[in-house]
Amino acid sequence: MSIFRVGDVQFEDWDADDPGERPQHGRDAVQAVVSDGGGDAGRDLEFRDREWVFATGWYAVHDPQGGEHHRNVCERHWRSAGGRQYVVSYTATSVIATVQTVVPTVTGVSPSSGPPSGGTSVTVAGTGFTGATAVAFGANAATSYTVNSSTQITATAPAGSGTVDVTVTTPGGTSSTGTPDQYTYTTGPTVTGLSPTAGPTAGGTSVTITGTGFTSSATVKFGTTAATSSTFVSSTQIVAKSPKGSAATVDVTVTTSQGTSATSSADKYTYLAKPTITGISPSAGPIAGGTTVTITGTGFAAGMTVEFGTTAAASGSITVNSATQATVVSPAHAAATVDVTVSTAGGTSATSAADKFTYAAVPTVTAVSPNAGPDAGATSVTITGTGFIAGAGASFGSTAATSTTYVSATKLTAVSPAGSAGSVDVTVTTAGGTSATSTKDLFAYGAPTVIAFTPSSGVTGSKVTVTGTGFAPGVTVAFGTLSSPTVTVVSGTQITAVVPNGATTGAISVTNAQGSGTSTSSFTPTLSITSFTPTSGPVGTVVTINGIGFNSKSAVKFNGKASSHTTFVSSTELQATVPTGATTGTITVTNSQAPTGTVTSPGSFTVS
Repeated sequence: MSIFRVGDVQFEDWDADDPGERPQHGRDAVQAVVSDGGGDAGRDLEFRDREWVFATGWYAVHDPQGGEHHRNVCERHWRSAGGRQYVVSYTATSVIATVQTVVPTVTGVSPSSGPPSGGTSVTVAGTGFTGATAVAFGANAATSYTVNSSTQITATAPAGSGTVDVTVTTPGGTSSTGTPDQYTYTTGPTVTGLSPTAGPTAGGTSVTITGTGFTSSATVKFGTTAATSSTFVSSTQIVAKSPKGSAATVDVTVTTSQGTSATSSADKYTYLAKPTITGISPSAGPIAGGTTVTITGTGFAAGMTVEFGTTAAASGSITVNSATQATVVSPAHAAATVDVTVSTAGGTSATSAADKFTYAAVPTVTAVSPNAGPDAGATSVTITGTGFIAGAGASFGSTAATSTTYVSATKLTAVSPAGSAGSVDVTVTTAGGTSATSTKDLFAYGAPTVIAFTPSSGVTGSKVTVTGTGFAPGVTVAFGTLSSPTVTVVSGTQITAVVPNGATTGAISVTNAQGSGTSTSSFTPTLSITSFTPTSGPVGTVVTINGIGFNSKSAVKFNGKASSHTTFVSSTELQATVPTGATTGTITVTNSQAPTGTVTSPGSFTVS
């Protein structure tokens, strides 16, 4: 037996033909005895039949040609627990034994990523792991590791960041780095935005969450409460349904295997209680809209909408002053009383008596009674019209009524204030506006006056324009002692009156409930029937007609039937015969020569 050493490993070469040595199998053998405490001390190696044979302590390799020893070349390798590889070359003339260092390799890590906090159990695959003395993730040692075999290690990742190489160290050295050994510390998910950012306390709002690092197994919380449901869309988007919550602002967080998103201003979600309305001012406005309305209540928030009935107010007209007050400009709407409602992400306010708003049409005044009173005022006046509402006010000219009482949509009572002699318009003002003026709303303070009239003469039945003061519907006009059959009030200072049949020259007077006013000059009729006699008779009766302005061209009719004979007596008298076929009715005289025109008798002739 010959003994030789390579490094710290002793090799013994036995000759099977020498009975003094210890051949185990009748063959030459090489035994390696490791004496450095590397885990192989006291073990023997045999190389046999060019194959590894795991026998008790001996590994032998022998010449398969039987007795012709050392003829063929064979070489076998063995790795010890100490990370060394022993190589024995058996040739025809010698046995060569060498010791080589075994360097580990890493061919894969699983999983290949984990959170920055560490703690992930990572399986490391490769070669040469026997006797491993260290496992590192970048510059940081694994928290712990277990060598499962020469090709697998289980290690716990330490805390870290970025992408690092996982290396294994044995007595033979440290594994080289490369793509297969890379491990990435993935940061946890982030939330960069929510839409919408608010919803009702009842929950059920579908919220789109944007961010990074989302996974299909991600979970979502609103504050401390899990979302009712969540749907993974992509690594940057999740759609979650909000759970029930209390009125408050909470953080929406996303949790994956890499951790939970940090909270920030971008993840705020506000649970809103349903708004309420406790009052609106003013509570009425015109149908044209444009009224600035102050709404008080609770739960108001930026972005809220307001409706008047079913008509939405313009978004730009809504100003949220606080959670309890907002102002809005009313939209146009038909005349009606509607509910004003406020809608936020928390819901829509319930309707109540406190949210009523009345769209009022512009009122009209169709009559005033009485329409005259003393300058001192205090006259109780009934105003009729349309569009009256509670709170309506009345004015006499530019002066407000002493008091106004709402009776119905068509009637008010008002007490006249003190005023100056003359006529004024009585107007009614509501949220819908102020009534337009007309002759129907005139109220006269004191008795009327007559300043002038035109023309100053004319046939009966013609119109005369009278100017003065204190005119109002219902005034009467007299030409001398005869009342005009038709009086039209043009304004508080002008009327027209028809010259009555039978009128004679005289002053014109105008009368209201407070008295009369009379002209200083007289009106002169130019053609008039003032009387006739007899007032009845059979056909053929000669009737004497008295009047003004008659001439030889005057023609007479009895209820439209021409007189059978007319005699001109004078400018103030005609005689006419009742014609055959005449019927009871008025007598008319027509002049074809100046003064021209047709006039009618003040009474009827009865045909007997």
